[in-house]
Amino acid sequence: MSVRSDKFIPDHIWKITMHYHDLIYIKSYWESIGQHAPPFIVEELKRVHDILPALLEEEQGQGGAYHKLKGET
Repeated sequence: MSVRSDKFIPDHIWKITMHYHDLIYIKSYWESIGQHAPPFIVEELKRVHDILPALLEEEQGQGGAYHKLKGET
């Protein structure tokens, strides 16, 4: 039986992960057309890159559902 892990991921982590994914996609688009990504995209990408690991550590420290699921695999 497979378990959909997205049910166990808290909304705030899910949203920041999707935002991070979108930023990476936008940056790669700019690079694919031979341009540098706008500075605000690069700055936001760095900001989210720093925030996401902290959120994951916080979730792990609280023993949340995602951490329990991760421990089962």
